[in-house]
Amino acid sequence: MKPLVRLALGIGLLMIFGITSLVCAADVTPRPGLKAGTVKKLPATIKINPSDIKLKLEGGPSAEFKATWKIVGEQAAIITNTLPVLDQKITQFNAKVEECMGKVYTTTDMTAAGCVDTDTIQYCSRKLLVACVHDSWNQAILTAGSIANAMEMIRQKMPDSGYMSGIFQKWYVELRKQGEL
Repeated sequence: MKPLVRLALGIGLLMIFGITSLVCAADVTPRPGLKAGTVKKLPATIKINPSDIKLKLEGGPSAEFKATWKIVGEQAAIITNTLPVLDQKITQFNAKVEECMGKVYTTTDMTAAGCVDTDTIQYCSRKLLVACVHDSWNQAILTAGSIANAMEMIRQKMPDSGYMSGIFQKWYVELRKQGEL
């Protein structure tokens, strides 16, 4: 079940249980002259006297809450829609790494990657790999960055959501570090 659907169901259930609790716990006062526990036959019809029962829902979620929740929902939709794209970009990046690792590079490729005669083979290989995967890497990082931005927006709007945001941010920071070739 999608997180937004689960959340909407939870809020709906909360409202139903809240209203039910209010109805059950309504302030009912016996009519004047009757004692609590007195059994009297009820008439065939009853009209509720508003002064006998005090039950009213006041307010509701504030406009600020609704606006915040709208933003959180929009950001959650961004995350939900972007996660499969991120998986695709990571798969493409890994395929590009394999392709670049199996390639034979010429002196023209080495010069374009910034290799110089004083570089070791290992250092030049690193430069060649970085140059080869650069575009694929940037696409993966940009996609992960849009998720990180959405998570940050949610964290700002709902500070208690920091745990999940922290999990993603830790992974994102590690991903960025891996990219510092």
